[in-house]
Amino acid sequence: MDVARVLDLIRPFFEGRNEPYALVGGLALLAYGAPRATFDVDLLAQRSSRDDFVRFLEAAGFATLGVQPGFSDHQHPDPTLGRVDVIYVSGPTADAVFAGCARKSITGAVAAPIPRAEHLVAMKAQAFARDQTRYSDLADLQFLLALPGLDLAEARGYFEATGLLEYFDRLRRS
Repeated sequence: MDVARVLDLIRPFFEGRNEPYALVGGLALLAYGAPRATFDVDLLAQRSSRDDFVRFLEAAGFATLGVQPGFSDHQHPDPTLGRVDVIYVSGPTADAVFAGCARKSITGAVAAPIPRAEHLVAMKAQAFARDQTRYSDLADLQFLLALPGLDLAEARGYFEATGLLEYFDRLRRS
């Protein structure tokens, strides 16, 4: 997948609407230095943009694989555009996450808005709480928890909120 090409495609949608977006998932972890292979672009966007963004991606040739209130996933027949998965947020969650985003380099000249590491911890903890067979989320959480400057009290709160406090302690020790 050509991440720069995908970002060049989607960026005008958000900029034209003056709406924030952010990269999450594997690409966000790469921006923090994690040695992580990823084969899709995971985005965070305003929930109010979901229907328009789905139409935008479909007009760009993406097939919509599924749409839920807080999520949509899309696949392009051109492997260089690959798969785009979108998490939609609103209200105080959206305000907090987008306010904390910073433009970070992903690879070479490719940069994009990336949430704070603490917010990535929250997303990964929620994903693992929903499906505890997603062991790659635990490796990602372990990496994030070891980042210098991470607010451990905030991160711990996200583990506690998802019922995963025992994992917080285990991942911090290992």
